[in-house]
Amino acid sequence: MIWICGSAVSLQTVHSMDEELRISAGSTDITPSSPIPLFGRSLRSGPFQDIADPLEVNALVLRQGAGTAVLLSADLLYFSDVVRENVLPALSKRYGLDEASVFFAATHTHSAPAVDGDKPMMGTADTEYIRLVSDRIGALLDKLLSQEGASSEIHYGSSRAHHSVNRRKFGWTLAHGIFPKKIIMNLPNFHGPNDEMIRCILFKDEEERPLCVIWSYACHPVGDPRIHHVSPDFPGAIRCALRRSFQSEKLPVLFLFGFGGNIRPLVLEKRSDLRARLRQKINGPYFPEEHGAFTMEEYSRWSASLSDCAWKAIRNATRIQAHPDLRYRHEKIPLSDLVDSYRGSGFLTIRKLQLAAELGLVGISAEVVMEYLEHLHEIFPWSHIIPVSCIDSVFGYLPTRSMVKEGGYEGKDFFPSFDLEGRFNASIEDIVVNHLRCIAQSESY
Repeated sequence: MIWICGSAVSLQTVHSMDEELRISAGSTDITPSSPIPLFGRSLRSGPFQDIADPLEVNALVLRQGAGTAVLLSADLLYFSDVVRENVLPALSKRYGLDEASVFFAATHTHSAPAVDGDKPMMGTADTEYIRLVSDRIGALLDKLLSQEGASSEIHYGSSRAHHSVNRRKFGWTLAHGIFPKKIIMNLPNFHGPNDEMIRCILFKDEEERPLCVIWSYACHPVGDPRIHHVSPDFPGAIRCALRRSFQSEKLPVLFLFGFGGNIRPLVLEKRSDLRARLRQKINGPYFPEEHGAFTMEEYSRWSASLSDCAWKAIRNATRIQAHPDLRYRHEKIPLSDLVDSYRGSGFLTIRKLQLAAELGLVGISAEVVMEYLEHLHEIFPWSHIIPVSCIDSVFGYLPTRSMVKEGGYEGKDFFPSFDLEGRFNASIEDIVVNHLRCIAQSESY
């Protein structure tokens, strides 16, 4: 453990010049066995009605020499410290895992049960389900870590989609007899910043057979209109489509939610009644007010089209030489540095996993807004950066300095739903960027 930039840092670089990259990958089912509440939609109550599609955990273990790193993607809205603490101590003792080397990410589906009990307004956590998720993850990782792993090559590809839109826009509202102009979350901002890049990593064995796929996209998984059903949303739909394309029903497919805190699927209000026409006359197009804005037919077309974009990224993939050592980094920023009057003991976690000299992942334990991607491109020397939101235990949204000043949902209005008090430090963006710089600048090749 060392201290950099005023916070504790765990740094691990394992040299293995003569060792090849070996991976083990797999998946497990975490679909609830009995009806329990779902998590992430304030207008939904009671247990789920049915199961639209199963929930999964997909995991990847990477080894090089004495170094081992774990990357895991689960069909949950958020992870929680409880699950991590249930799973890791025994595995760390058995396999010598470093805290910095374990990268837990949630796909951020809004149609899964909670494993996070810290946000009661968003839904309650079921202790039996937390135990099920913890047991399944523990068993999967134990199995993968006990394997020697297969020799693997890394292939990276990307493509552009046209399926999402920025959801922050100034509009006119009626409040207390006046018409103030403020940030309105259900107004599509067609001119706002967006990240339509689909990023894919394909691991192949020596005979060119696929071993595992990682894909990333910066868009809220809120498209599936079956909001009272268990569903992994579009990450699950694309997972199934990629498995069909590879003709491999059990291929591990990890989805990583990008910096899409202020990005959602592009679907517009279709109502034409007087109220809807007046709203559109004043502020332009709206997102539909109800959850599940797509019809089922629209959602099927939208997700199928997105699947085609992901498959194109995989077809575009070219081989990248793995770095001669595994590099992973972990840093925690006390939330009291970011939120004025915060009295808890929580942290914002930043994790980095570098797979090649030109390829790496940077994850943050928040719903990170798209604007932070520009900082990553400026700070990290890699050609290919995969940004990841919703790792570890998520405290809420990570806005920019200007968003804190403007207000709106990402800037402050989400606080009650996430059981937070106080307000963001006006220097929040500078604080986070400085810590990202520390992570990038403290290493040399």
